[in-house]
Amino acid sequence: MLDRCALLSICRYGISLATAITLQTAQAEITVNDSRSDYAVHAANAVDLSLALKNTNRLREGGMIEVALTTSRLSAQMSAKGHESGCRIDRVHITADVNIRMPTLQTSSPFLQAQWDYYYPHLLEHEMQHRAITLATAEQMEREILALPDQNTCDDMMADADATFKRLHQDGQRQQQLFDEAEYASGRLDLNNFFRPEQRSGQ
Repeated sequence: MLDRCALLSICRYGISLATAITLQTAQAEITVNDSRSDYAVHAANAVDLSLALKNTNRLREGGMIEVALTTSRLSAQMSAKGHESGCRIDRVHITADVNIRMPTLQTSSPFLQAQWDYYYPHLLEHEMQHRAITLATAEQMEREILALPDQNTCDDMMADADATFKRLHQDGQRQQQLFDEAEYASGRLDLNNFFRPEQRSGQ
């Protein structure tokens, strides 16, 4: 019975390589490629800032501005090995490419900078949670693919592995969407909660 290898790749968004982290066991490996693609916004007050962010970013359903964005791509290299009574998964290598796009404020206003410095960590925390969901999905893929029961042929074995990858990828996408929906519904990232109305046109 012949060994069989496959490469499966599904894109969530888009990527750029910067740093790489590799987590490896005897049969499994996860590589994480992190990168940033920040952009500048110029503003003298909160009104300017709101307009600059609207002009620079996509408007989501419900009127929310996509101020920051985490994009990711998960891919898998898998091999199956034959033995006396069938075939099993021999190796799994999951690669997670994660890019985080964040705004950087350019301002001469100490007041606006102070409010931004309070807002920014909340925004970054949100994007880092998207990253965490991606990595948790990669780890689950690794575990479940390695735990698949042996099949009679390596073709059947690889078909099971491919189906598992696709199913877990879709589950991960749903988790990302549910997380966004909960965050937007809470208003936790709404600029209005950080820039008080009576101060928006100030300093």
